[in-house]
Amino acid sequence: MKHVAVFCSSVFLCGSLLMGCGSDAGSDGAATSTTAAASSTTGGSGTGFFTPDELGGALLTAEGLGTGWTETQRATFTTREPENPSLEDSLPFCPEAKEPAGQLGDLSSDAGADVEFDHERAGTQGDLLRQQAWSDENVAAYYQALSDAIETCSGKTWTDPDGNTVTLELLGMPPVGDESVTFTANTTISGPDGETTWRSSNTVARFDTVLMSVGEVVVTAPDAEAPISTADWQATADLAAAGFTELTAR
Repeated sequence: MKHVAVFCSSVFLCGSLLMGCGSDAGSDGAATSTTAAASSTTGGSGTGFFTPDELGGALLTAEGLGTGWTETQRATFTTREPENPSLEDSLPFCPEAKEPAGQLGDLSSDAGADVEFDHERAGTQGDLLRQQAWSDENVAAYYQALSDAIETCSGKTWTDPDGNTVTLELLGMPPVGDESVTFTANTTISGPDGETTWRSSNTVARFDTVLMSVGEVVVTAPDAEAPISTADWQATADLAAAGFTELTAR
């Protein structure tokens, strides 16, 4: 899934990653981002923030994900490269969310950690997962702007700049971290061999001064059954959150 960033930037949620995929989703009904009890941490460095290496140690592993998953990239960085796009560069936003989405580039961090995986899933044309995290003073503001943008786009269908049709839906799921927003996005694109739909399931969460996102993209025919159920995605989100719950509780 080395090139998740590439497809995400043009048809994502098709980030993330983020990265992304429909599910039994919309059936849960629209929901706002969810909030749990806030935590208080000092950060491993004593500054209140966590280093890329500390964040990298909290990321998912192929072993933890289970049978059929293969890790294709793992990185910690202080400057983003093309293979380490920030979350906002991987997500589709509807025109109505221009204001909150426009704040994200100035609030994101250049330093962080990410990991990507491929999965063998029968009946699909690809199954990719990306998780990323960063920690700085702008995390709370970033999360708020992102969740505002997602909530604005929930229930809407629009055409992206590449002419692809995107539909986004919030999911009502128990929160992870201090607060989280979970959503699906289906992006249908036309190619020389016909249409495909990039179905993404995504969770973005704040753990005190840490922003964590996880997204899975499954590529199918437009009329195929959604491959990821809400229960399946809840399990993935919980697993992705576990390392950061532990990290920020130290």
